[in-house]
Amino acid sequence: MGDPAMFREHANDPRPGVTSVSPGWHRYIAAMIRMSVLYPAGDGITFDHDYYRDTHIPMCTAAFKCRAEIDKGMNGPYVAGVHFYFDSMDDLGAVGASPDLPTIMADIVNYTNATPVQQVSEIV
Repeated sequence: MGDPAMFREHANDPRPGVTSVSPGWHRYIAAMIRMSVLYPAGDGITFDHDYYRDTHIPMCTAAFKCRAEIDKGMNGPYVAGVHFYFDSMDDLGAVGASPDLPTIMADIVNYTNATPVQQVSEIV
């Protein structure tokens, strides 16, 4: 299973790759890196959620070789967001070298006029 220091306790985690190491309540998963891209809501902001879900995000996950979860804002400061999950900072760093990155960035105008904000986090 690897070095126990690389794993964290997480109860009832539905993500692929979760390994049960004790019966019952406890499960452990490898530490991950999450890059969140959030689109602020506001007057005059437009966002095509269907295009984002069906076209843009699949383009990203194929190029970045990662999985993603999409948020559709219902109430709050963001109209939408996506959370990309990577196994390491090296995997996240490879995104910047992707030959598909210019195409992905140019595609933003096809679904929104909002300026996205990003946050990189370690899931603990």
